[in-house]
Amino acid sequence: MIQTTTSAGIAQNPVLAALQFNENDVFSFRYNEAELKARFSPHHCFDGQFIVKVNSKGEKYFVDTYWASKYDGFTAYQDVKSRTIDEAISQGELTFRCNLNDVEEIKEWEKEYYDDENIFNLSYQHSCYSFFVKKKGAEKSQSKMLQSIKTKIEEAEYKKQSAERDIVRHNETLKKIEAGDTSVYL
Repeated sequence: MIQTTTSAGIAQNPVLAALQFNENDVFSFRYNEAELKARFSPHHCFDGQFIVKVNSKGEKYFVDTYWASKYDGFTAYQDVKSRTIDEAISQGELTFRCNLNDVEEIKEWEKEYYDDENIFNLSYQHSCYSFFVKKKGAEKSQSKMLQSIKTKIEEAEYKKQSAERDIVRHNETLKKIEAGDTSVYL
C-alpha cells in the first residue's frame, strides 16, 4: 500500500513521484480500514476499478468504472465521480491490472482459450456489464483449452448423472401415483 501524508501528495513524495500513472491504466482499488470505517456504505455505486484519465489541463485523475462505460472510453461523469491520484493513494490500495491501449476486447466465452495472465475481467457496474479483454498479440493456449474442455466434460458428466438420478426418482414417483398414492411430492 502506498500512502501520502502531506497535502502536496505526489509532488512531495519521491516514491510517488517515481511512479508512472499513464492514461488508460486500469487499477483495482481497495479502501483502507480508516476509509471503510469513515464511509457509510463505501461500495454503493462503486466498482473499485479505476482508470487513469487526463483532463483538459493535463492533470491525471481516476474514474471509477461504475460511473463510466467502455462505450464512452470510461470518461463519463468525470467531474462528479472522480478522484485525484493523490486522494486514491491516501484512501486505499491500488493494484495495477493493465492499460486499455495494450489490450483488445473479447467475448466472455473466449477467456477459455487464453492463459489467465493474458485475460482481464474489466466488467463494470458490479459486473452488470461484462467487459473482458486480452493482451494484444496473446495467442490461444493449448493447456488452457485442454483445461477448459476437461472442465466442460466433468460438468456434463455431473449433469448426466444427476439427470439419471432424477429419471429413477421420477419413475418411482410415477409408479406410486399410478398405484393411487397422491401423497407423493412431484
